[in-house]
Amino acid sequence: MNLKYFRIYPAAIALPVLLEATIWFAERYSPSINAYLAAPKTLDALRADVDVPARGTDVHHLVERAAGAREGFPADLVYGKANLVRISTFKHWEINAWFARKNQKTEDVTPREYLKGKPFREHVRIGIEALKDTGVIAP
Repeated sequence: MNLKYFRIYPAAIALPVLLEATIWFAERYSPSINAYLAAPKTLDALRADVDVPARGTDVHHLVERAAGAREGFPADLVYGKANLVRISTFKHWEINAWFARKNQKTEDVTPREYLKGKPFREHVRIGIEALKDTGVIAP
C-alpha cells in the first residue's frame, strides 16, 4: 500500500479530542455549574440541605471557623446546625473572596477586619449578608 495518498487532516485528529474533552468537562463540572446557576433559596432551605450531600456543593459556615476560634466562640455554636448551610462550591469561593474585600456594609474595611471583637450575632448577620450579596439567598 502506498501511504503517500493518505493525508492526516488536523481536524480529523482535533474533533475526537475536542469531543472527549467536552464529555470530560461536562461530567466533571456540570454539577458545579448547575449548583452555581440554581435559584436563590431561603436560609431555612439551605440549612435543611446540609444533611443532603450533592455534587458541586459545599457545607459553608455562616460564622467562619477561624473567626469563631479567634473570638473564642463555643464550638457548639460555630459547628452547630444553625451555623451550617449547603451552597454551591463556586458560590463558596465567591463568599471567601467577599470576606477579603473592603465593603460599605462593614464600614469600608474587609468583613474579616470588621468582625474582630464583634459578638457572635454580628458574625451571623455578616455571614447572611455575604449569602445575599452573592445571590445564594434572595435579598
